Amino acid sequence: MSTNSNNSDFEKEYYQKLMAEHLPELRKTLGISQSDLADFIGSTRQSINSIENKKRPMMWDTFMSLMLLFISNSDTKKQLDNLDINTKEISGFLKVKKRRWKNEL
Repeated sequence: MSTNSNNSDFEKEYYQKLMAEHLPELRKTLGISQSDLADFIGSTRQSINSIENKKRPMMWDTFMSLMLLFISNSDTKKQLDNLDINTKEISGFLKVKKRRWKNEL
């Protein structure tokens, strides 16, 4: 694995951990339950609970789904900005993902 790949993987892991640490407060800002959040992103309540209680790590696809949800709300977007989770690099990943979805439609 190249150094860039290692750095990229490390950064992803860092952002996933940071999001997991703040997931309960982000969810509460939206006023939704773990079940509601799971439904929004195509997961299960048990998975959300395990992530919030640090029993399992957040996967990258879960992180990206949460980012798409949270940046669509001005309050949670501000929180992500303040936590330095919504970075230019992450926004770049989201734009690529969004373009791929449009092309598939």
